[in-house]
Amino acid sequence: MGKGQAFGKLIWMGEHAAVFGYPAFVFPVKASKMNVTIHPSIQDTIHSPFFSGLFLDMPKPFQPIRDLYDSLKKQLSFPSMTIEIESNIPMSSGMGSSAALAAALTRACYDHVDIELSNPVLENWIHQSEVGMHGNPSGVDGAQMISSTPILFEKGQPIRPFSFQRKGYLLAVFSTVSGSTKQAVASVKEQTLLHPERIHELGALSKRFIHEFSTLSLQDLGNYMKQAHDILCGFGLSHPKVDEIVQLSYQYGSLGSKISGGGLGGMILCLFDQASMVSSFEQALEKKGYSTRFMIDLERDFI
Repeated sequence: MGKGQAFGKLIWMGEHAAVFGYPAFVFPVKASKMNVTIHPSIQDTIHSPFFSGLFLDMPKPFQPIRDLYDSLKKQLSFPSMTIEIESNIPMSSGMGSSAALAAALTRACYDHVDIELSNPVLENWIHQSEVGMHGNPSGVDGAQMISSTPILFEKGQPIRPFSFQRKGYLLAVFSTVSGSTKQAVASVKEQTLLHPERIHELGALSKRFIHEFSTLSLQDLGNYMKQAHDILCGFGLSHPKVDEIVQLSYQYGSLGSKISGGGLGGMILCLFDQASMVSSFEQALEKKGYSTRFMIDLERDFI
């Protein structure tokens, strides 16, 4: 038997710009987990929230995970397995569900054969899967999967851990719409050829957000989030559900709300300075059917 776990992740600032070499601020959401357990079986089978049956019959969108498993099986020389997956990370949401699955599956396989798994090797396995899943991944998801703290990610540069404490709260809300990272990345790339200034504006914004983070007030951070959201919407990455959540958040005191991840649905990140405002906002969200949410306490969760 082997076990592996990974957390979901969110990008505070820098999605899409990271593909073009700009820094991104990324953090784990430890309330969102992917757990994988494997044990010997007659045939390779899987039991999961998204599919149950023979591994060979997995839906086409999950082919990269099947390819990853086949490569792990060949590399580590283990027999057929039953793979059990438990997760509360919404799929195609911008929370890195595919990378989390790749990370947890890889950890479970190495655990089963009792071989030590280094971070560089794990990141390489995740990248292999992510290329198949998303085409041209920024590398952000794989980098976060090997870290238990927030990180500053910049393509081609060493990962920089970033722990901090400050009063405030983030509420991550799933729009109930699954976005396509591959489609979003392709769209941004196409538009960037026509309007390169947009991605550079987004990247410069992320760079300032990161460099000035320790001196900015929550209100300042919220203003940066608003600006980033407007640029992302300019790329056509919003959705009516996203718009509804963002507008509703401002009615309940959000200092800034934005798309987090690829867009076209997925997650929205909202910043508050009072827990009571978050609670009131959550009640309003529940009434409208937005039940998948994760609250992050900036003072306690990133120590």
